[in-house]
Amino acid sequence: MWFQSKIQYKAVDKTGKLKTITEEFLHDAVSPTEVEAHLYKILPPRVRDFHTRNINHQTFSDVVFHKDGDYFYKANVRFIEDDLKSFTKTIVIPADTLQEATERVYDFLDGSQIEFKIVSVSTSGILGVWHPLNEIWQGDFYNRMEHLESRGRKSAPKNQMDIDFEPKQEQPRPDPNAITALVVRGVVSVDAEDLGNGYDGSDEHLEPVRELEAGNVLQLNSGDDTHLEPAA
Repeated sequence: MWFQSKIQYKAVDKTGKLKTITEEFLHDAVSPTEVEAHLYKILPPRVRDFHTRNINHQTFSDVVFHKDGDYFYKANVRFIEDDLKSFTKTIVIPADTLQEATERVYDFLDGSQIEFKIVSVSTSGILGVWHPLNEIWQGDFYNRMEHLESRGRKSAPKNQMDIDFEPKQEQPRPDPNAITALVVRGVVSVDAEDLGNGYDGSDEHLEPVRELEAGNVLQLNSGDDTHLEPAA
């Protein structure tokens, strides 16, 4: 069975801004779950952190391989068995132009024992066909992905996707020189240099204390308890 998937991801345009890219692929699979597994296997590293928009079953009768052709076209062909009975099939075929796609459909159907008429040929959004059991189709798919990447069709770098473009107000930083009062109790002697460096001189050795914010008082008691009290 054929399923068509549609994904979206973020990429960086020529101006350096993030934009949303939508891509569609055709899969030979038995279920949408298998298609989802295909995507996570075949898209990285070109595309990461993508969102699957939808996966739809398609009733294409034939998907024809050609070694060249930048686009995939859909051709609706009506087969005429007699004056009262006919049926229509849809064929997917790669080509560079609408005319080339039409000619390739005629070549593909050459020798058909049933009379047919090409009703319409149109471009599709398909960028690649993934067939898990066909190495020729797989090679074609990866070649197409390399071509897309060379044109800038790839996920934005992780560090750019994490950028927060909303301006933020700068948070004020504590000013160690803005301490309004310092009360030291139960200390025989404290060097001014030690206090300026934020050290507690009440012990036999110097240990760092918490950074002081403006409006607080550091109280050093005769015991081991050191804490901050609001300034009067």
